[in-house]
Amino acid sequence: MEAVPILEVENLSVSFHTAEGKMNAVRNVSFSIGKGESVGIVGESGSGKSVTVLSIMGLIPSPPGKIESGRVLFHGENLFEKKIEEINEIRGNQIAMIFQEPMTSLNPIHTCGKQIMESVLIHTEKSKQEAYDRALYLMNIVGIPNAEKRMKEYPHQLSGGMRQRVMIAMALANDPEILIADEPTTALDVTIQAQVLKLLHDLKEQFNSSIIMITHDIGVIAELCERIIVMYNGQIVEMCLYRDLFADPLHPYSEGLLHSIPKMTKDEKLVSIKGQVPNPFEEISGCSFAPRCQYQQEICLKEDPELLEVCPGRFARCHFWDRTK
Repeated sequence: MEAVPILEVENLSVSFHTAEGKMNAVRNVSFSIGKGESVGIVGESGSGKSVTVLSIMGLIPSPPGKIESGRVLFHGENLFEKKIEEINEIRGNQIAMIFQEPMTSLNPIHTCGKQIMESVLIHTEKSKQEAYDRALYLMNIVGIPNAEKRMKEYPHQLSGGMRQRVMIAMALANDPEILIADEPTTALDVTIQAQVLKLLHDLKEQFNSSIIMITHDIGVIAELCERIIVMYNGQIVEMCLYRDLFADPLHPYSEGLLHSIPKMTKDEKLVSIKGQVPNPFEEISGCSFAPRCQYQQEICLKEDPELLEVCPGRFARCHFWDRTK
């Protein structure tokens, strides 16, 4: 049974107006997420992943950014129509975000404990003692050793992995319904990456939060997410259950991402996707992936394919999605 959506993104388009011209960062993106569901959004840098979730959070700077069209519905209410006070009440409370770089996201002049407490005090009527108890509880929940001591320490006194755990504790401060993780393991070594992913998985089970995971590493998705959204040049090019994509990618870009995952065999070489990501300031006729695609045909250079539901729950944006059938 499909989960009832608590968040729906409908035909979202976002642009940035710069000295170089207008850049279309996100183009007609639509997806939804249900209660307790985890969705991964994957793609190269510049594919529109982070801009999509920053739009959901109401964090697109304007100017230069502009929501050109679309809606973001949270429990059926359009977030784009709400006042800033209402957005501030939702942001960090019902929808929370774990940012990519904890060292730049955490305040260097406040202790880690105080920053978690602040998240509680802003959105609730708890006393300082109750906020302290909640922060200490969360520090323990996310696996920070000597939590009481760490409460009094500053971000620079912690390792990268511990700082990321503090960020996760802050995001969980008010039991959010949706947790957005933007490249939460990028700056961490492989061992710490695995620990953070397991932590997010365990917390999802414990709190029944929905998770949107942003990553450029398609291998990370399998550790946490049930569904996967593949983005390229601001568009969704494939969307399905992660196991379906890993078994049979329908879009050539998805296929290329899978082939670029390092293998365990000693003699097998890494396969890269040829060519470069399109210039975001240039208008493209036809499929934006066509110049890099090994299956390119004349129609690909002339007509931009639609995102089609090729079978129940599975979407692909390719003229030849059934090329292997």
